Amino acid sequence: GVLTKVDQNEINYIEAKGDYVLIRTSLQNHVVYSSLKKVFEKLDQVNFQQIHRSFIVNLNAIDSINEASLTIDRKELPVSRTYRTELLKRLNTL
Repeated sequence: GVLTKVDQNEINYIEAKGDYVLIRTSLQNHVVYSSLKKVFEKLDQVNFQQIHRSFIVNLNAIDSINEASLTIDRKELPVSRTYRTELLKRLNTL
């Protein structure tokens, strides 16, 4: 077990993978044994938003958004209907 400090501003998105989460930055990926919910609770709620049961995104990293997905660093991520309204509301206020 190695502890690595990750600056929240460098995080593009976080993806749930079973009992682990993948924290994706532009430069590298980090795998953490935790739940998505626990990781989300530790993040700055101003800059991060859950968009799907398996994804949390950095609102500042979003390149584009369409009807059912968004793009961050050329990666298309799904946006569920459950989180879509809140996501659009938050993006309009930024």
